[in-house]
Formats: sequence, structure tokens, C-alpha cells
Amino acid sequence: MGLFDTIEGKFFCPFCGAKVEDFQTKDLNPMLNVYRFTRSGKHSFREEIEMHTSCEKCKQWVSLKIPKSKLKLIRGAIPREI
Repeated sequence: MGLFDTIEGKFFCPFCGAKVEDFQTKDLNPMLNVYRFTRSGKHSFREEIEMHTSCEKCKQWVSLKIPKSKLKLIRGAIPREI
């Protein structure tokens, strides 16, 4: 258990294709911050984070990697750059 951060965005389950929107990660500074995945901004695969969720439709565990540079802090205990 412990603290984690939430990532909001529109993704699709790789198993059934259903839309999944809220993921959790501990790869950032886990302080219960909320980030939004954006399609704009610079793109760098050097710094990727892993995020996880469970698909509500098929109940499969979904794990995705995304570029850290595509995240924007929208709510948090500590407003900081990622």
C-alpha cells in the first residue's frame, strides 16, 4: 500500500478495447497528486513511467508505460514540476 499518484487520460484496454481513464503510479513523487496525460509537449521515451489500473469491463489488470514529459500536474499536495 502507501501513497501513489493518479493519472487521468483517455486510454483503451488492450484486452477488450473499453475506455479506461484513471491510472495509478508510484514512479513519480507519490504524494496523491493528480496528473493529466496530454498529447502536446515534447516527447521523450528516455523518461517513461509505468501506470496501472483494472479494466471495469473485462476485469483485466492493465499496465502501460507513457512518457513522463506528457504529464501535467492538475491537483496536488505539492505543486511541483515533474
